[in-house]
Amino acid sequence: MPNYNEKAIEGHLYCWQLQRKSPNFAHAGLLKVTITEVWSLEDVKSFYNKINRGQYTLQGDDAIKGFIYCLYRQRFSTKAAHAKMCKVLGDDGIKMEDVQEIYQKIEEGYNMELISLEGIMKLMDEKIVNKLDLKSRLSLRNTSKALRTLIENGNYKMKSLTFAMEEERIAIEDDQDYQCVFRKQGDKCAIYDNGDYKLVKGAFWKRAERGLKLFLGVNNNTKIENLELKIPKYFEPKLTFVDILGGLDKKLKVKTLYFNTPNYSIMYHIADLLNCLDSHELEELTTRCYLHAFFAYQIFGTEHWKNLKCFRCYEQVYYENLGDTFGHLHYGRFGPLRFPTVDQLTHLKDKLLHNQNLMAMKVYQRLERENVDEFRSHFDQISDFKTPFHVVPATDRKVLSVFIDSIAILFKGPCSECSVCGDTAELRGTASGLLERFHRERNDSSK
Repeated sequence: MPNYNEKAIEGHLYCWQLQRKSPNFAHAGLLKVTITEVWSLEDVKSFYNKINRGQYTLQGDDAIKGFIYCLYRQRFSTKAAHAKMCKVLGDDGIKMEDVQEIYQKIEEGYNMELISLEGIMKLMDEKIVNKLDLKSRLSLRNTSKALRTLIENGNYKMKSLTFAMEEERIAIEDDQDYQCVFRKQGDKCAIYDNGDYKLVKGAFWKRAERGLKLFLGVNNNTKIENLELKIPKYFEPKLTFVDILGGLDKKLKVKTLYFNTPNYSIMYHIADLLNCLDSHELEELTTRCYLHAFFAYQIFGTEHWKNLKCFRCYEQVYYENLGDTFGHLHYGRFGPLRFPTVDQLTHLKDKLLHNQNLMAMKVYQRLERENVDEFRSHFDQISDFKTPFHVVPATDRKVLSVFIDSIAILFKGPCSECSVCGDTAELRGTASGLLERFHRERNDSSK
């Protein structure tokens, strides 16, 4: 159960008392914040009596924050909150900038929760801070300047992060079950933060953009293993991922980027989106979108593409030269937009022969029987025709093997999990097992 700052709660209740709200009303208001009862109704009544006897004065940063938090929840503007505070503390008691700063902290997650001194001392150990999850980081960065600095400049590795963007709903979820949802509710924005709920004023898209930038900017050295972006098929968002990622202080370090959407609108911003990511960190790119020439030109030839190791496209891809475009990849899976010629296939083979990091290159293309025979005729046959595929080696069978059938062409490199030569396999598995897996995968792709 969260531990709340007693001084902040006193300031919060004092705000209600000055507005001549009853102890019952103040107790109910406090309960809406804490969810669980941290002060009983008798505690609130006792504190009211203390105020009435003139034994309480609003002082100290925590109490002032609690007082302003009460005004914020009543939807006071910063100007109105500042005027209210000046009546309590005097005209020089607090600056407008101080009120604005507290409002900003509230919007970033401040809710009067307290971190114990013992807990803070433990968390000051950088190794422990670097293991905190996203929710803990968002809470602790508002506790003190020291912790904020430590959290923002430490190392933070996230296994996975998913953005799901819909017309009236935006959700973010990490691999540790932390979830925050922004949902449009009339002219306001409802925020569900890991079970906590609040309804705030302001445009839905602007609130979501601010919240998402806060999540991603919680640490200057955040590394995300897998970033998944999801958009419904027929939807043109007012807020793009570029709006969010482009507003960060540093380029986001992402290893694997997955466009889990058939929506083409996301690809119109692909160049700008890639520019928001560190080109030296991105290793894998997966998309369910058809990549015609306009999209392909924005990707191929960029520093991100040159450094890319793995590319998967579950639709067709435009290309000008198979070998020059895909020959550097460690792993590739795609369907070329147009039928490759023998020269283009041979050029790809020549490029892959010099790729010592190649695991596999799977080119999905429906071939007529005469095309299969033509392609096979350019390689030395070593199959006994007992396998489902015609298995042939390239120039050096230790470097590259080629499998050709009516639906796909598969190149297997020296770094593949299974090295095939004829009907036998080295390292792991068997040739028949490899072909069975390839059959299963090609059948799935044709559905």
